Amino acid sequence: MASATHTPGPWEAKFYAPGDSYRITYFGTDNWLADVWVDDASAQAIADARLIAAAPDLLDALERLVHSDNAFAHADALEHAETVIDKAKGN
Repeated sequence: MASATHTPGPWEAKFYAPGDSYRITYFGTDNWLADVWVDDASAQAIADARLIAAAPDLLDALERLVHSDNAFAHADALEHAETVIDKAKGN
């Protein structure tokens, strides 16, 4: 399997009122990757920003599931996946 070449996580979605956008940032800094423009803070735009911000964690969760080689590792990977799904959904 090829190694990931994307900007490493964690990524975060932060709302920037002046531009009416959610800015996807990484490493918990203001270095930004992308803006998700918001029309009247629509639920869809907010959900899109959260899903984009969770992308590195979602990839990590899938890789853990694919590579878990015993019951304990698999259970741990499933728990991690559930946590990441909650992050992506904003729960």
